[in-house]
Amino acid sequence: TSRRSPFAVLGVVLLIILLLALIAAGILFANGRLPFFGATATPTVAATATPDPTPTAPISLTTFTDADHVFRVGYPSSWLVATRNVSGTEQRLVLFTNSSAAATFEIGTLSTTDVLPAQIDDQALSLLGEKTGIANPSGPTPVFFAGENWTQKSGDVTLLVKNQQMAMHAKVLAIIHGNHTVFILTLAPVNTFPAIDPFFELMQQSFEFL
Repeated sequence: TSRRSPFAVLGVVLLIILLLALIAAGILFANGRLPFFGATATPTVAATATPDPTPTAPISLTTFTDADHVFRVGYPSSWLVATRNVSGTEQRLVLFTNSSAAATFEIGTLSTTDVLPAQIDDQALSLLGEKTGIANPSGPTPVFFAGENWTQKSGDVTLLVKNQQMAMHAKVLAIIHGNHTVFILTLAPVNTFPAIDPFFELMQQSFEFL
């Protein structure tokens, strides 16, 4: 077996810690404001807190292409998009958020292939559930999209958001593609995750490598 670089694992940790810091700062609930880093918001009607789980009308997706041209993905035009680079590394993070639903669709890219996708999933869930543990764990499960097989794990975690404990359902998918490791993390409150998941699925199915 090949040796796994501790620096590659550190890159994953830094990306997840960054996400946790943003959640703790209340960015998911910022109602259109995303301080601390560059962000854009489309001035449209805000997404509802409980979106229809089976939309009857087509949802307009806006295309996002990452700066390194590793991938592109569609996201609902009323969601916020923000990007961040981990200082001193080649790790990238992009977050798509529905602030009123407290939901986020995160894509992280790491310029390394030294960490197995299942380890990425484990590391993400472990960090999210570091203080309260992981309830209802599931996976690893193979999931096929964007022309490749991803590794998926999921579970329920409790996060401190704006000084309140909130039960959140997290789903992580990871894959090695070319010279990059890519992971997708979806996160939303446990009780409303089924309603927001169709939007996550639309975004996931729109994802493609460049």
